[in-house]
Amino acid sequence: MTRLRRWALRSIALLMTVALAATAIEAVREWQERRAYPMHGTLVDIGGRRLNIACTGSGSPTVVLLSGAGETAAMWAWIAPTIAQATRACVYDRVGRGWSDAAPTPQDGVALVTDLHALLERAHITGPLVLAGHSLGGLYARVYAAQYPAQVSGVVLLDATHTEMFSRVPAYPGAYAGFRQLSRFMPALAALGVGRIAYRHNFDHFPAALRAELLAQAVTPAMARSQRDEWAMIPAVMRQAAVVKTFGAIPLVVVTALRDQLDQWLDLQRDLVALSTNSVHRIVAHASHMSLLDTAADAAISAHAIVDVIAAVRSGEPLRAP
Repeated sequence: MTRLRRWALRSIALLMTVALAATAIEAVREWQERRAYPMHGTLVDIGGRRLNIACTGSGSPTVVLLSGAGETAAMWAWIAPTIAQATRACVYDRVGRGWSDAAPTPQDGVALVTDLHALLERAHITGPLVLAGHSLGGLYARVYAAQYPAQVSGVVLLDATHTEMFSRVPAYPGAYAGFRQLSRFMPALAALGVGRIAYRHNFDHFPAALRAELLAQAVTPAMARSQRDEWAMIPAVMRQAAVVKTFGAIPLVVVTALRDQLDQWLDLQRDLVALSTNSVHRIVAHASHMSLLDTAADAAISAHAIVDVIAAVRSGEPLRAP
């Protein structure tokens, strides 16, 4: 055996040893964190799988908060308590993230909202509903409205994804393809603990008591698999959401962040405003896509939009610009 070959084999053996050790350490840390941070909510069986849902407050309509890609229920921490002061507010973990069980196959929009409908039904939440979706959650709100229109009495779109990103945003197809490729490696990288480095500052603007818990949820291989599968289904979800051409006259508030956005973003957001004849567009120039959720002041703007839709649903009066 040549010296070079011996060196190569030793290097491979060392790398494998380091990888196995890192995987073992990460598995132990995940086990410890599952016990350190108890579940907020209740696991509800929707037919062989369980989803975690947490509702606070009381009253009607019920607000269901729909997270964006890679987000868990806990990321509504700034917003849900404000909504709960006005009515019942429900957050939930989609399949494979937070405390919810994984699905056997990737879910498109119809499968996802079918799960949500079953979850709400078995949790005895029948409507009327106000759906508030952040980012990709905006597409899910549209798919839910297409499948169960009689339940939906109001909608809030927080910097929501548009159905025509591939055709109208030149940079999007390449960015999507790049992340799609990367997402295939994310579960393996998460098992090695790489997520703890990649996401270590992602939650710095949330309440201090919640930051470590959010990081613990974000870095698991289960979350990475959930993100990978969700990202793969985005084109299908966009097609399904595009079926909804109008919400009719139900109250709709569109909140748009402008900081660090694509040049075409504002035009796409204006399209969303036209989904209802009873709509208001609120542009937040200083806010970013994530700050509408993770920064107290900007999250307060998001919460205010939801509270305004609640009031409009109750009164039957048209929405008014602030």
